[in-house]
Amino acid sequence: MRNPEVFEDSYLPTDILHRENEIKDLSSELGMFSKSYPLRAVVYGPPGTGKTTVAKHVLQSFSNYHGIKSVYINSLLSNSKLSILSNVADSLGIIMPRRGIGSDEILARIREKEKRLVIIIDEADSLKEKDFLYYIAKSKETMGMEMGFVAITNVPAFLSMADARLPALITKRMEFRPYSPSEIRDIILERAKKGLMPGTFNEDIIGKIAGFAARHLGNVRLAIFLLLLSAKKAEADSKNAISLDDIEKAKEDLVSSMLDKTMVKLSEDEKRIMEAIESMSFPLSSDVEKRMEPMPPRTVRDHLKALIDREYVLADEIMTKEGKKRVFRVRYKF
Repeated sequence: MRNPEVFEDSYLPTDILHRENEIKDLSSELGMFSKSYPLRAVVYGPPGTGKTTVAKHVLQSFSNYHGIKSVYINSLLSNSKLSILSNVADSLGIIMPRRGIGSDEILARIREKEKRLVIIIDEADSLKEKDFLYYIAKSKETMGMEMGFVAITNVPAFLSMADARLPALITKRMEFRPYSPSEIRDIILERAKKGLMPGTFNEDIIGKIAGFAARHLGNVRLAIFLLLLSAKKAEADSKNAISLDDIEKAKEDLVSSMLDKTMVKLSEDEKRIMEAIESMSFPLSSDVEKRMEPMPPRTVRDHLKALIDREYVLADEIMTKEGKKRVFRVRYKF
């Protein structure tokens, strides 16, 4: 392996393929922010479609040219107002006192350091406090600081789950469509050329990996990880090149890893709902609601919608005597 770093999630390619329009749109929003217009962007789409990569790329470029600082936050790791602002302050080199201080005081210290700031909030649907983005959106009025945000989520209905006051304040909504098979192939080929030794892969290997990702909502992250695992399998067996058999073995490990990570991202209520669905044979919504008592039916339906949006649960339409109904199943097999 020539350069393993290119397979890491944190790797930011110099040239981002097949996202030219998205880069242009987000750059335009940043341009308006540099002129004191608000920046409140929501970026959504399936996993592995370049949302985080594009946001980081655009904001890094903008910081280099305009001097506007940006901070990346993953809400799976920091999901409360206090923890997010503490991490922002830490990223800016602000030393916090040992005594505990509140969110408003942390924000005031951030304002002393930076008059204008952009926060990338990844996995925004995992935010613990639904009013956090509204709090940031109103920071200029309440704290005299221009703070913009780019909220990234896999959930199309994210804004319907957020603070009811937030949707009217959003300046840009950007949907990232899944990559096509040919686009995935281009991206994987480029990554293979940078990360692997010449002669260790061929067109068939790239095509096989691209096909796997295409069947999983165009998820390039999966393709990159599968390429890495396949290369490691080949190296472990002292092979000179990746084989199709290496890909098949790597796929088994990858699927197991995907399931483990999926369960980590779920709330306890969501895990219970998935376990309830799995324990029944194609349950209706009413069956799930009954199984989850005393949880309110509306809460169960909201969780079901979120799980379906993130494709952790699949809903199949069936015809009954009462008309069309949906039955649910957990997406354990890929």
